[in-house]
Amino acid sequence: MKIGHTTKNIIILVSTIVITIIIFYFIQNYNRAIEDKELYKEYISSIEKKESLKEKTETADNSKDELTVGDIYGEYEENKISFNKKNEGKAFEFVGYIDEFTTTLMGCSAIRFNIETEDYTIIGSVNCMNCPELVDKWESEITTLKVDQKVKIRGYYSSSLQENTLTFRNCKIIK
Repeated sequence: MKIGHTTKNIIILVSTIVITIIIFYFIQNYNRAIEDKELYKEYISSIEKKESLKEKTETADNSKDELTVGDIYGEYEENKISFNKKNEGKAFEFVGYIDEFTTTLMGCSAIRFNIETEDYTIIGSVNCMNCPELVDKWESEITTLKVDQKVKIRGYYSSSLQENTLTFRNCKIIK
């Protein structure tokens, strides 16, 4: 039985279409698997962040009598001018989780506590430093600390030098 030229072309065309569909199907599933893997990573990351936030909240809930960085910042947000006037030079003792260690333009070591929304957007910060006096003692105290560690600090409010940033000076780590 002879197969005609047209029949051969139809068989080749159908085979090409079937192979193309199969390849497209596998590529689509491969891309979906990659997306699922990325979504899974994001999901795990969000769970870890939520657990970390929950742990921080539970620890804060267990110590209701302690003033937190968030409490201070919340009061500041309610009325910045009033907060600055009322608290300039006032001593505060508060707890928070360290977000960053920084060095100021004057070369002073500082601890930064970021204020975040529920979706982890940073809306402000609280900085604690001990400059220029007692710098050596402060630096030796903070070298023993780590990011995400809960600390209790005593410091003197030194107004908001930058928008949405509260600064405390003459800070001391309280064990």
